[in-house]
Amino acid sequence: MRLKQIKLAGFKSFVDPTTVTLPSNRCAVVGPNGCGKSNIIDAVRWVMGESSAKQLRGENLTDVIFNGSNSRKPTAIASIELIFDNRDGRIGGEYAAYAEISIRRQVTRDSQSAYFLNGNKCRRRDIMDIFLGTGFGPRSYSIIEQGMINQLVEAKPEDLRVYLEEAAGISKYKERRRETENRIRHTRENLSRLNDIREELEKQLKHLDRQAKAAERYRVLKEEERRLTAELYTLKYGALEAELAKHQAEIQSLEVAFEQAAANQQRLDTEIEQCRQSHADQSEGFNEIQGAFYQLGADIARIEEAIQFNQERVKQLELDLETVAQRAEETTRQLDMDEGEIDALKNQIARIGPEVREAEFADKAASEAASALEEKFRQWQRDWDEFSRTAAEHERNAEVQSSRIEHLEQLLTRLKSRHEQLETDAAAPAPVASDEVSTLAAEIEAVEDRRRQLEAEIDECMKELASAREDLMIRERNLDEARNDLHDLRHELASLEALQRAALGREAREAHDWIESQGLSRAERLGEVLSVVPGWEQAVETVLGDHLQAIRVGSLDDHVSAIDTLEDGGVTLMEASVDVNMSGDLPSLASLIRSHDLHLGSVLQGIYAAESVAVALAARQNLNPGESIITRQGVWVGPDWIRRYVIADQEAGIIQRAQELETLNLRVEEAEQTLAELTVRLAEGRSRIEALEAVREERQADINALNQSLGELKTDHGVRRVQLEEADARRARLAKEREELQSQINEESARLEAARAALAEARGAQEGQSERRESLTRLKEETESALTEARDRARASRDH
Repeated sequence: MRLKQIKLAGFKSFVDPTTVTLPSNRCAVVGPNGCGKSNIIDAVRWVMGESSAKQLRGENLTDVIFNGSNSRKPTAIASIELIFDNRDGRIGGEYAAYAEISIRRQVTRDSQSAYFLNGNKCRRRDIMDIFLGTGFGPRSYSIIEQGMINQLVEAKPEDLRVYLEEAAGISKYKERRRETENRIRHTRENLSRLNDIREELEKQLKHLDRQAKAAERYRVLKEEERRLTAELYTLKYGALEAELAKHQAEIQSLEVAFEQAAANQQRLDTEIEQCRQSHADQSEGFNEIQGAFYQLGADIARIEEAIQFNQERVKQLELDLETVAQRAEETTRQLDMDEGEIDALKNQIARIGPEVREAEFADKAASEAASALEEKFRQWQRDWDEFSRTAAEHERNAEVQSSRIEHLEQLLTRLKSRHEQLETDAAAPAPVASDEVSTLAAEIEAVEDRRRQLEAEIDECMKELASAREDLMIRERNLDEARNDLHDLRHELASLEALQRAALGREAREAHDWIESQGLSRAERLGEVLSVVPGWEQAVETVLGDHLQAIRVGSLDDHVSAIDTLEDGGVTLMEASVDVNMSGDLPSLASLIRSHDLHLGSVLQGIYAAESVAVALAARQNLNPGESIITRQGVWVGPDWIRRYVIADQEAGIIQRAQELETLNLRVEEAEQTLAELTVRLAEGRSRIEALEAVREERQADINALNQSLGELKTDHGVRRVQLEEADARRARLAKEREELQSQINEESARLEAARAALAEARGAQEGQSERRESLTRLKEETESALTEARDRARASRDH
């Protein structure tokens, strides 16, 4: 037997269909690292039934499927086919007549694996049975990989024994022994379970009658309960309807009250806004009135100063009037004196006539001189009056400007003090900084973003939780289905095993004591270990008949002496050690037996196998005496006879039933493994739900804390914002008032400067008039002196 070809498709790096041809007994595969040399050995192991992903350098079995690359899409299936050259007949049994044997395995993305033998679908067990004892298998010594020689050299005796047994060809017997022991163990377990079930059923039968009566009574009471429950629900429904109507009326009234409260709130908001607008307008009016007040104060101070100046001027004029009155009295007295003197002079003139005329010339000259001096004195008086008026005006102007300057300085002092107070108020730190409001707004935005993020996480968590719960329900349903399937499989297995035991005569009591005495109660029956090529079960059962119940023994000589002690029933003992020696055009029926440790030549010698009755009848003429042909359908044809025997139902399908039992055992193992996996997955699903619930509760707690913090922040932000708006409005009012005060200060300062300039001008004029006064005073003294002299001369001249 030699490996001839390897066909790979979609396996690891072999994405395209590839055929590796091995033309001789010694071939080599060479290439750079990563080209797929090791994948060829992995393919051979995988087809031979390797089930460990670790041995194939992967994590799970689906890793052998090409997973795609940058330029190629992943494939959905991986397939490997091995073609063996069997011309030496190393593989016996039904496949000994085939020169080539094809073994193919394929796997899909959903982990569905299938085996094919010569194009026919088969089990992994069938593949392994063919190569048992040949030294060829997934982990056999025929595949030597890197490090395996060192393992053989350093192997323990127990490990080395495995390789030696495989090389000696006895591994298949150990495998069959293991299978037989497993069957025996399962049989014992099934018997124990059946006995337990029978005892339990016997115990439960007594309760079933009581339960039936209780169930009937329960049905009556349940019907009564349903009726009373319906009546109760009807009464509750009426009460709930009345309560619902009451609650709806309350809700409507509350909604009306809520709408009224909302309207009142809106009205109050409008009034508050109007009050704020009115307050702003009144503040502007107050500022205007305050400005007018300050302007009126300045005007009043100016008018008071003018009044004070007029009063002082009146007093000065009264003093001047008194002086003029005194001067008028003096002038009147002087005139009286002058008139007296004139009268005296006239008398004197009349007395002194001529002297008078002479004196008249002198007097005339003196009068003219006195008149000139008096005219000069009157001119001086006019000049003096004009000078006094001008001086008084300048003095009054200086006093007015001084009073005005004093008032303006006081007013400027008050205005500057007010301006400084406003600047102090404006420079005073605001109760709330704009940075604090901005910081609070940023914090609110950050908290809201965090809340939205947490809400999104909760939504995602809820979606995952819903998906996890749905997945958990699916897993629970799958677990229940798996439990039901396992229960059904176990029940079916127990039924088939019981039926198989009955068919194989294990339940028969006639020869039971003799079999027990010979120690054969646990010995294998032929039908239990017989394996037949699929489709030929009925033919083999037809030929073997009662031999299927035969007990396999190592040697008949050990039991021949006790055969006479069998008193009741019958028993068949078989060594199954005689080989078949036949040659002909048709295959022998023995070649269709796949159990290689069974040699049934003693009962199958001379019996050929044909696909149909027509083939059997055509070959009947070539049969020798003692030879016959059996068809797939169980029609048995001899040289001169034909037989069709329908086996009883209990005995029918023993071989097929054995295969079904084997399949059921595998299915039960797979179901148990699936049940364990589903249980683990269910626990994982519940753990995931608990974790998601914990995450959701944690996120909800965070959201609640954020909501509370957000409410506090919004309240603080609203208060700070209102305070900031009021502070901004106050600063705006202060700025406006400062601008108005600054404008008034500038105006009053300009007026003060003008008043000071006017005062300086008046004082300058007063200083210039002092020289004029001195000049007029000197002129007055000179004129008065000259006038006195002139008058004295005139008087003197008159006296003479």
